[in-house]
Amino acid sequence: MRPVLFTFRGRPIHSYLVLLYLGLTAGVYAGVPAARDSGIAPDRYAAVTLILIAAALAGAHLLYVLTHRERYRGRPQAVWSNRNGAAMYGGLIAAVAISPAALVPFAIPAGAYWDAAAVTMLVGMAFGRVGCLLTGCCCGRPSESWFAIRLPNLRGEWRRRVPMQPIESMLAAALAVAAMRARPYAPFRGAIFLAVLTIYGGCRAILQGYREEFNAGRDRRAARWISIVLATAALLAIVALWPRALR
Repeated sequence: MRPVLFTFRGRPIHSYLVLLYLGLTAGVYAGVPAARDSGIAPDRYAAVTLILIAAALAGAHLLYVLTHRERYRGRPQAVWSNRNGAAMYGGLIAAVAISPAALVPFAIPAGAYWDAAAVTMLVGMAFGRVGCLLTGCCCGRPSESWFAIRLPNLRGEWRRRVPMQPIESMLAAALAVAAMRARPYAPFRGAIFLAVLTIYGGCRAILQGYREEFNAGRDRRAARWISIVLATAALLAIVALWPRALR
């Protein structure tokens, strides 16, 4: 649609990177009030979030490489020379994995941090899917349904498609608003993050089937199974932790 947003001194400025930057910046600002409500100083929240964002970007690219490994077979140097591909779940897994080590020096409780970070991630995702729409990636499968919209895929092939990028952007925005409004009612620290993971993972597992299939469907299957595993694990954690919070 518009993969290059504009040019600056002869260099193309890609839409996805611009929207990703805007989303991450807006997400950090949106997460600060939630962090402050939990007793986390805004500067500490921003500092640890920047560390985890760096890890998330690396993890997102690595998962993309894994699910599109045929592009890099015999060309290991291309793994980091081409950073255009990213898989969101790789970023989430990487950030959660290193967060204990990142949070300890700042003396930030994990549950309180991830409740605020859930807002940051969702706002970033809402912007990011607009970047996907402009680029043509993460597109929906061809469809003649009444809600289908004429859109391109990453190859520039225009068809009537399920508008997956707008759907996922609106889902992320709605969950971000819900996460902010639900803060006073959270039964324990970390509950908002776990609830977001449960709802988003369940929705993503369903929506994944409406995406256009590439690379023999490996990325689509991987995202669906990761969605199911994460949503199930988060739901079980809520069931296990909620009774303890009532004691």
